[in-house]
Amino acid sequence: MRFNLCVDASEMSKTIQKGTSDILVQGVIDLFYENNDGTMTVVDFKTDKVSPSDGELTLLERHSDQLFYYCRAVEQITGKKVSGAYL
Repeated sequence: MRFNLCVDASEMSKTIQKGTSDILVQGVIDLFYENNDGTMTVVDFKTDKVSPSDGELTLLERHSDQLFYYCRAVEQITGKKVSGAYL
């Protein structure tokens, strides 16, 4: 699902004062679904080549910010809390 999310620019840069400007974050969420308890789960598929020994950590380092904004977008779109997010 495509989304647009307006965020305070200070979230993206420590040199920008909070409340002075906004940034439009756009993306495409691969998958999200509603759990039995009414919360949402976000899943983002990746095809990065990573080492078997530390691949999970590498993927988290590369994509955690992206996943964070996907979760915010799903909460905004659905009005429901995200309880889990997976790569």
